[in-house]
Amino acid sequence: MKYSKQRELVYQTVLESGCHPTADTIYAAVRAQEPSISLGTVYRNLGRLVEEGLLRRIVLPNTPDRFERRLECHHHILCQQCGRLFDLEPGSLFDFVQAKQQIQSGSHFTVTGYTLYFTGICPDCEQHRNSIPSKPEIETERK
Repeated sequence: MKYSKQRELVYQTVLESGCHPTADTIYAAVRAQEPSISLGTVYRNLGRLVEEGLLRRIVLPNTPDRFERRLECHHHILCQQCGRLFDLEPGSLFDFVQAKQQIQSGSHFTVTGYTLYFTGICPDCEQHRNSIPSKPEIETERK
């Protein structure tokens, strides 16, 4: 399938990203290569790439949507300090197929998907937090 230059740049930017970029991050990277691109164009192309099943949109509360290249089911952990999102490996938590069957038989819902993410402090932020010296005690003069 042939894509426009702009869509290809958006797609390649997400593929080459080592993280889960937001539309703004993708826009900044693409704009460095294609200065005339608009933020709206980036959003439109991201939407189409998600609809076509080439990218995955990650929606988390109180944060901008993220995009990723990994399409298989897996979980995430969000650093509360720096805001980076990390992958957790599939199967590390529970069997989705079994959970889906239990939910459907117990509630009569047709389960179409799920989102599971954890929050915490990433190792980089934890190390930084531990390396900050504590406030020195103020010594009082004794007479």
